[in-house]
Amino acid sequence: MRPCACQKGAEEAAKELGNVDLIFDGPTENKVDAQIQLIEGYIAQQVNAIVVSPNDPDSISPVLKKARDKGIHVLTFDADASPEKSGREFFINQASEDAVAKALIDEMAAQVGPESKVAIVTASLTAANQNAWIAAMKKYMPTKYPKMTLVCEPKPSEEDQALAFKATQELIKTYPDLQGVFALSSVAFPGAADAVQQAQKAGKVAVLLPDSKSSVRWETQDRKYLGEAFKKAGVDATIVNAEGDKQAQITQAEQAITNGAKVILLVDLDAGSGSAIIKKAQAAGVKVIDYDRLTLGGGADYYVSFDNSKVGKLQGDGLVKCLAAIKATKPVVAELNGSPTDNNATLFAKGYNSVLDPLYADGTYVKGPNQSVPDWDNQKALTIFEQMLQKTNNKIDGVLAANDGLANSVISAVRTVQPLASAMSTATPAPVNSAASAWLKALRYALVAP
Repeated sequence: MRPCACQKGAEEAAKELGNVDLIFDGPTENKVDAQIQLIEGYIAQQVNAIVVSPNDPDSISPVLKKARDKGIHVLTFDADASPEKSGREFFINQASEDAVAKALIDEMAAQVGPESKVAIVTASLTAANQNAWIAAMKKYMPTKYPKMTLVCEPKPSEEDQALAFKATQELIKTYPDLQGVFALSSVAFPGAADAVQQAQKAGKVAVLLPDSKSSVRWETQDRKYLGEAFKKAGVDATIVNAEGDKQAQITQAEQAITNGAKVILLVDLDAGSGSAIIKKAQAAGVKVIDYDRLTLGGGADYYVSFDNSKVGKLQGDGLVKCLAAIKATKPVVAELNGSPTDNNATLFAKGYNSVLDPLYADGTYVKGPNQSVPDWDNQKALTIFEQMLQKTNNKIDGVLAANDGLANSVISAVRTVQPLASAMSTATPAPVNSAASAWLKALRYALVAP
């Protein structure tokens, strides 16, 4: 019997109660006869309680009734026995069958469309809980998605991953236009997923990177690690870079849709072009994940990023520590913010200003020049910061630079200027290497990584 979440939960509960001697057991095969034999053994041992998830609600009920007649408490969980025939006292369920059915079917509709052809691979045709889910699914599907089609009756996998793989293979072969498979157990799911991947039915993914000028991370890290992850997962993926060209990124998205992408992972260049890509993709039934940057007003299906306000706060905290390290008194602090069209820059600023604004307000720090850098352009950042130095007659003691590329621009500008404290959010090691170079003597530099 494999370790499982049920066992972990039971062990934690027994430890918490402190007066429970727990025996966690189960048959090695999905056979009710084996389950009955185990229960007979525990009746003979005169245990105080039996908690069971029945493989077959009717077949197991007589032995549970026998346990009750012997004064043993009987509870069922996840799947129930016949309440009348078994005499069980309580049934503990993870969720109602209607809620499970709704969640499964709504997610399938979101993934492959409301008019898709689908099939079910279940654990066992006698599994009471999954039979209840299936009944609820059959009831809910035609009412909410009348054009979604269940192509056949559920296929059993008998809690065997290899059988789930085989059942799914046969479904794909028999129904070439099959678009989705519900795998209703933790064992059936990986087997079905392997079959889908081997049949090359898994959806293609297109990754749209923004540029390589704002940060080298997009090419040196994101491309590398995303590619490795997709390869390991067996996902067909393409990764392209718009190199700062908004129209080129829209064209790349259109090409990805034409080539059959099911998911687009998008790092937009601005909200306007990003929204246009999301609109085109969703019109074609393609899901969009905003990656790293949120496309404001775009309506992507998912958003994956850091807690960017917290990243900004870490930047602010880092600058405070760095200025303390150089014993700066009433230091003048400049802020080199990210692109005004990037929501991340807004969130970074919210975070570091929550640290710096109170220090400006009480006179601990002096607020110096503060400017955003269009499109995270490092060359523009260099020009902007050189202008900041000229404006203040080189009297800047600390800089909050919103990312590694901007920080490198600051470093380039201050190679021959007085010691300076700088904090930034970084995705690459290059600024660290820079700080360790020959002109470290002229620069005191703090690195804050997200």
